[in-house]
Amino acid sequence: MTKKETNNVVPYKRDPETFFRVGLRYATSGKHEKALKFLRKAAQDEPYNVNYQLNFACVLSELHEVEKSNKILLNIIKCIDPTLAECYFGLACNYFDMGDFKKARENFEKYIYYDKEGYYT
Repeated sequence: MTKKETNNVVPYKRDPETFFRVGLRYATSGKHEKALKFLRKAAQDEPYNVNYQLNFACVLSELHEVEKSNKILLNIIKCIDPTLAECYFGLACNYFDMGDFKKARENFEKYIYYDKEGYYT
């Protein structure tokens, strides 16, 4: 193959949305380790995208990395959207798993406050 022929190859660059969709597909099929790789990339590429951050935190939680998950969820509340009910639900579940029932209750109450008709109420 000559040098001229290799220049005809068009590089395929995956954008954060592609990483996100692939990560969700893996997460849905229970392949959390693989999902984490793709969701981490999407979340790093777009740090202010709530969906990317939230799903990344959820997969971390599924892998029992609740402290890392909490850090992301708290960052969403602090820097992106302090009213995002799903963050409070995730925090509540994580704190419950950690045995911190007081913080779990506080966050469940915030979840209900921000989403009275929510999926988990």
